[in-house]
Amino acid sequence: MRADIEKLMAQRNLDALLILGPSSANPPMYYVTEGAGLGKSVYLHRRGHAPHLIYNLMERDAAQATGLDCSAYPENDFPRFVEENGGDNPAAWAAFLAHVFKKNGVQGRVGVYGMQETARIYPILRRLGELPGVEVAEETGPRTLFEDARITKDAAEVDRVRQVGLGCYAAYDAMKAIIRAGHLVEGKLFGPDNAPVRIGTLREALLRTFAAHNVMEDHGSIIAQGKDGTAPHNHGTDSDILREGASIVVDIFPREPGGGYFFDITRMLCVGQATPRLREVYADVKEALLTALGSLKVGERCYGYQARTCDLFEAKGYATIRQDSRCTSGYVHGLGHGVGLDIHEAPSLGGSSVNPDVLAPGHLFTVEPGLYLPEDEVAVRLEDIVWIHPDGTPENITTYPYDLEVFPAG
Repeated sequence: MRADIEKLMAQRNLDALLILGPSSANPPMYYVTEGAGLGKSVYLHRRGHAPHLIYNLMERDAAQATGLDCSAYPENDFPRFVEENGGDNPAAWAAFLAHVFKKNGVQGRVGVYGMQETARIYPILRRLGELPGVEVAEETGPRTLFEDARITKDAAEVDRVRQVGLGCYAAYDAMKAIIRAGHLVEGKLFGPDNAPVRIGTLREALLRTFAAHNVMEDHGSIIAQGKDGTAPHNHGTDSDILREGASIVVDIFPREPGGGYFFDITRMLCVGQATPRLREVYADVKEALLTALGSLKVGERCYGYQARTCDLFEAKGYATIRQDSRCTSGYVHGLGHGVGLDIHEAPSLGGSSVNPDVLAPGHLFTVEPGLYLPEDEVAVRLEDIVWIHPDGTPENITTYPYDLEVFPAG
């Protein structure tokens, strides 16, 4: 949580931290400014001192609304450094940041964070590391300072995630309504206007619903029918007509506008009656989901849940990624991942057996077992989000039902 930043700085022996870049698509800056809607900015935090934000004058209202101590670029002589260095380039930024460090008494080990193009940030960091009394610190652990801070969420953050989830539930309802309004002709779905209902038809309804609920796609959504769904990150083929009895994996993960919090949920759709094989696989995945959800406990290693899911699927005759990392049929991925300002963040309920993550209060993560059978053109994945309350109680914050079959009117 944000309150942990000073403690994490001390653990890393950091005397200061620096964040560069905009707040959008830049989780560290978004995190410390609480999504202020800033462009290119500088956030400087000396350990034991109040943070300071440097902003573009055009964004003064947004910057001042953060409540942070702040100043504009001109107040820090930025135009002079641009002029002296022939433009807005790494040399100008290095000279400017050196000035900011001196003005604010920055010495010692400095951690630098934020989303920056490598070719641009490297020369800046190199020059900063040459300043007398300054060391640009390296992050050598599995997670950065801000990834460690963000691994736990408070109730206010989780409420924002819940709000995004409402847009997801409405999107599923909209897609189901399209199926229910249609009719089958030789095993294919057609709408009331006798036009074929395609994967793209569902995707258009999803996007309209997201817009109505003020949430946005960031990575695109997965609506994958039949064999498409057996490659877990195949987004689906929009021209495909919906087929009776086929599996349709619908994995949707929108976020707040402006780079905020994500929601992540997967449900299945099947037009009409599912095939016996689809029903069997669906039952096995649902069992794995409910088993995992019912066994979550603070203090347990996250990888243990992956291992027990592999146990369950292997006992039913499915191949798993534990048996073969190249596995493409059966259970082929981890059981879950953290959710927040990134769609995939810590903790991990997958990875290798040396995964060090342990369930703790504040963790917010998905549980998403799945089975993928290319030989049968059947895929099933179900995904919920769980938050561990401060008292250690797990809560499944996903409230949408696990329906499979959706029957057309005709």
